[in-house]
Amino acid sequence: MPTLLFLLACRTIPDAPKDLDLLGSYLFEHFSQEDPLYMEQGTGNLQDWIASNREAVSEGYRIENLSREAILDLGMSEDISLEGLVGAAVATDIHHSIETLIPVLLTTDPMELSPGSYGYFERTWNGDLDCFVQQECTHVEYEANLQNILPLGIEVESSIKGQYQWIYIDERPFVAQRRWMTSSGTSNQDWLVIDQDYALSIFLPTDNGMRFVDMEWVVTYLGDMPIPENFALSLAIKAMQDGRKKAETFIDEQRNE
Repeated sequence: MPTLLFLLACRTIPDAPKDLDLLGSYLFEHFSQEDPLYMEQGTGNLQDWIASNREAVSEGYRIENLSREAILDLGMSEDISLEGLVGAAVATDIHHSIETLIPVLLTTDPMELSPGSYGYFERTWNGDLDCFVQQECTHVEYEANLQNILPLGIEVESSIKGQYQWIYIDERPFVAQRRWMTSSGTSNQDWLVIDQDYALSIFLPTDNGMRFVDMEWVVTYLGDMPIPENFALSLAIKAMQDGRKKAETFIDEQRNE
């Protein structure tokens, strides 16, 4: 018995926050923890918070910025400036389950999944993708070079890294994704600079399908001036919502063929 108590004590982790503002940083920062309790506890708290604040977050929600610790965990320089960092979150429901979505989302060419969103999207998987899709492996990572096509004729080229993982709470499957831009994006417009971009997505199962909770933090400039916060937030929220609905439409169309 003393040995069992000692092992349990060793697994004690700090309590995860219970509100969305702090949960984003908590889940982002602890994404790579070996102990699954970090992500299980944070995801469970996020699910509870969303259930109590569904209407507000469905329209888009301003959230606190990522902590410096969360960003340094990615290997960024310790002198990185977070001035101008803006964060937003939005929840989007679709009527397909996580088990249906994951194989489509991870194995379909992004340019086919979301037409008109990219000039190109070159993705390389690090790890066994099939193993992950079949839930026989809990983690998989990727690297990508892409060109985002944005409104007003804006094109942005960037390189990103991303990670997915399965999380199990009461034997129900959840998925978490973390991604970040590895260097400043290159725009075809001299007046636009996308300096930093970090994102976290949690896929929550629902009775009617699943719910995406997408969070994104960006540092963006118009020339030497930061983009107005409300404008940056509205762009990020719309992009997150549109992307999720395109995935839902793609699956619907595939099933109707």
